Amino acid sequence: MQEYKLNILNRDSVGRGPAKRLRQQGRIPASLYGQGKARSVSVNCDEFRAVKSALVGKTALIELTDDAGVSALALVQEIQRDAIRDNIKHVDFLHIEPGQKFKATVPLHIVDEDTCVGVKQSAGVLDQRERELEISCTPESLPAFIELSVANLAAGEAITISDVTAPNGVEFLAANSRVLIACQGS
Repeated sequence: MQEYKLNILNRDSVGRGPAKRLRQQGRIPASLYGQGKARSVSVNCDEFRAVKSALVGKTALIELTDDAGVSALALVQEIQRDAIRDNIKHVDFLHIEPGQKFKATVPLHIVDEDTCVGVKQSAGVLDQRERELEISCTPESLPAFIELSVANLAAGEAITISDVTAPNGVEFLAANSRVLIACQGS
């Protein structure tokens, strides 16, 4: 499991005006919540964008260190964007306690599409119904993604959650009958 690091600053001022001033200084207003506590913080825009681009297609914990030197593990829970300018307006971080189970959403990576039996032999079409899976795990067992091979998927067949082996320490939270990907026959 790879961890990423970000420096945060605690902030006392909240609201539209202070948030606007933070953005003008190149910082993003953020919230760190969980474990019955919440606090307002800010993160450097360039640093956050670098971590965010490194996380494309993955889920990972981020070690947040504040101006007092206190560290916390966190997941990016939500990113609010300006719809017109596509700027990041606010970030919500979920504080994760080491050793305790938590819920997370991890991307589903489909592999072996070029060798899929249903596509090669029956001119089928792959229909990916789910792009990510909700899981429960401890920080130590958080996978970056779940890989799913479709090499043996024939036309008219589907892969459900019950067909996928969960990584060690990971529990899938969706129903076992949920279809992840199907091969539609022609």
